[in-house]
Amino acid sequence: MEDGLSELLQAIRVEDACCLHAELSAPWGCRRESSPNAMIYICVDGHAHVAVTAAAQSVALRPGDCAVVAHGSAHTLKDSPSSPTLARIPDPDIDAGTGLPTIRCGGGGGRATLIALELQLDRMRARSL
Repeated sequence: MEDGLSELLQAIRVEDACCLHAELSAPWGCRRESSPNAMIYICVDGHAHVAVTAAAQSVALRPGDCAVVAHGSAHTLKDSPSSPTLARIPDPDIDAGTGLPTIRCGGGGGRATLIALELQLDRMRARSL
């Protein structure tokens, strides 16, 4: 028997996708302006905080956790809610081990590894998300 979320995810059509690997060291932080695309963040190692600007909501991510910013809302992603955001995100390099574009940055402290997925969804089908 399928649950409602499984049915919803099967109905959504992904029209385009981009995947990025991030190796970060505290303190680090970035801001994502609003966009028509959904973002999914997967915490592989360490921790991160995602805060949706307009909703004043935030969530802490630990290894194995995932955050979905479904409607492209402006948000921040940081190692700590008090960390500053970068003025510019470094350009990614292609990682030989993963084959993914990889960003490496931060202040040299505690480490975090994240996977970021940017999805262009069929807007009509994704409205219920």
